[in-house]
Amino acid sequence: MPTLEERLASLEAENRQLRTQIAELRKKTTRFRDIILSTPVAVAVASVETELVDYGNPAFASLLGYDLEELMGLPLAKVFAEEPDYIQHLFRQCVAEGSWQGELRYCHKDGAPIPALLTASVLRDSDGKPYAVVGFAHDLREQKEQEGQLRIFKLLVDNAPDGIALSDTDLRITYANPAFEAMFGYQQTLIGRPLTELIFSEDLDQLALFAETARTCGTVIGEVRYCRANGEVFVAQVSGMILRDATDEPIGFASINRDLTDQLQAEQERRALQEEVIQAQQAALRELSTPLMPIADKVVVMPIIGSIDQMRAQMIMETLLEGIAAHNATFAILDITGVRVVDTQVAAAMIRAAQAARMLGAEVVLTGIGPEVAQTLVHIGADLRELVARSSLQHGIAYAMKRT
Repeated sequence: MPTLEERLASLEAENRQLRTQIAELRKKTTRFRDIILSTPVAVAVASVETELVDYGNPAFASLLGYDLEELMGLPLAKVFAEEPDYIQHLFRQCVAEGSWQGELRYCHKDGAPIPALLTASVLRDSDGKPYAVVGFAHDLREQKEQEGQLRIFKLLVDNAPDGIALSDTDLRITYANPAFEAMFGYQQTLIGRPLTELIFSEDLDQLALFAETARTCGTVIGEVRYCRANGEVFVAQVSGMILRDATDEPIGFASINRDLTDQLQAEQERRALQEEVIQAQQAALRELSTPLMPIADKVVVMPIIGSIDQMRAQMIMETLLEGIAAHNATFAILDITGVRVVDTQVAAAMIRAAQAARMLGAEVVLTGIGPEVAQTLVHIGADLRELVARSSLQHGIAYAMKRT
């Protein structure tokens, strides 16, 4: 039988061991408390018996906008933005099953809902009886915002009128919006098909150049010819850009494609219409710049005003000859009273017109020669033997009427 001293020594050893264990437990408890206090994850504990909050760490208080003291005893109906009956059902289900995980909306102090991912576990006493539920909440607001932006982006891309396509670095299509699919008219999806199969064979070098430019500059804009499923070739405007991962390595290409078929057709029709308008305007100008008027049987007059260039001289000859033929005229009076400058080119044009008129059986009478014009004609040595000259239109008309 141990002596009293031995028993006291044994008890002292056991006491030292117990103090050591208590110190280690306190150390672990302090470490656990520090972890809970410093973690950015929202942690809260609710009593199974009262269904009230027993504890919340600073991250949980910050998530809901409360002070730590305000959290103590807070009903679960105020913690969550869901229906109270639904929260009570989930809480009891968690107690019964031991754990629960899913998305729930917490309720901020100001009433705003906070989407979060909740992982809850049951805490049990030494007898295995549940006494509390601890929950770890991860704030999903930023994730939900990004998901919302992605949904909006996808909605815009899916409904864009231009064809949008993504491809990998081997130019194999990884995504195509409905407009891009409809642009080519294939029955099967274009995803997985090499982009080179859609390019007109003569433009494959152009596609390679686009890809190289995108790799070098990041973006590229140009035109390329595609082939539809029925073999039709069409021109598209392509805006391309290179796609990179988080390490700035190329992972593919994106392109926005606009079918220019209708635009090119409209431009062609517009050019044709513009050409018709120009021709009509030129015809009207010819009539205005070279008017020809019959003033008597077999006598026509053409008053000329302004400067005369090569084109207008040709118009004068054409109009004069057409008028002589149309009116069966024997006299054509060219009145140049309104012409201030006559050079060699103009004189030659009038002589040619007179020669052509004689071939149609008509005589050309030149009227309205002023002093300056007369000096110019003499100075340049113009041969006017093919023409009959009179000083004024009145004298020219009198000459023609008398001869007629």
